[in-house]
Amino acid sequence: MSVRKNNWQPPGENILNDWNGEDNKQLKHRLMQEHKEKWMTKPLHGQFLRQTQQIADSKSWAWLTTGGLKKQTEGFLMAAQNQALRTNTIKVKVDKQEGEAMCRMCKNREETVTHIISECSKLAQLEYTKRHDKVAGAVHWSLCETYHIKCSEQWYQHMAEPVTERESVKILWDMNIQTS
Repeated sequence: MSVRKNNWQPPGENILNDWNGEDNKQLKHRLMQEHKEKWMTKPLHGQFLRQTQQIADSKSWAWLTTGGLKKQTEGFLMAAQNQALRTNTIKVKVDKQEGEAMCRMCKNREETVTHIISECSKLAQLEYTKRHDKVAGAVHWSLCETYHIKCSEQWYQHMAEPVTERESVKILWDMNIQTS
């Protein structure tokens, strides 16, 4: 009976050290850069990234990793940023379906993601104000937390008072301020 010699050895701690002279961290960074560059060259899906590359930094994307979003919500937001939502314009011009490319709400302009989130005259009357107030409410809640002013435990339950103050802090909510 012959005994086979086992030449197998477990990999060392830095198995990737020999790959192009890169350590694990350098390899990961290079692969992420290559992925980002491929993403940016895509005509549709790279559009948002190309438009924001000069103004966005790593903090701009922190909400994706720390925001606690569901996968479906994150996917929907990414589709909106990439102009890939099923708008009337996409249906007519990309999918070549019968119908109108005009906005289903105002009927004045083509229905694009940009039009829906910031230009539609019908949505501006109520929905944009609601969206603004929710964001402003979260900022108000955060300021109250920072300055130890009584507020609800969750930002979305917070009801802002017109004037909130403490020793050296005064926070105004939805008030006109006369300026020169």
